Amino acid sequence: MARRLKTLARLINDELDGYTAEIVEGFYQGSHDIGERYVYKQGKERYGNRLVVRDADRNVVLDHDATRPYRYNWQVEQWFEARLRDQKEVPG
Repeated sequence: MARRLKTLARLINDELDGYTAEIVEGFYQGSHDIGERYVYKQGKERYGNRLVVRDADRNVVLDHDATRPYRYNWQVEQWFEARLRDQKEVPG
């Protein structure tokens, strides 16, 4: 089971040099068009957490909005593990 976004934010802040992570509120409202006449139908509203990771220059390098469909915390874990591997491979 994937870690919670708050836990991942803490790990990123503690383990990755040059990155800062913060949790902000996320919002998503699904919608879709129906038929050929493009009748707009509003979907369900969702509120939740969003993880924003910035590099040393304050550029957003990861914006993970957990309220959006098909967004999973394991995707953030994979990103974190890849950055951690890269960081350990660089001699310094």
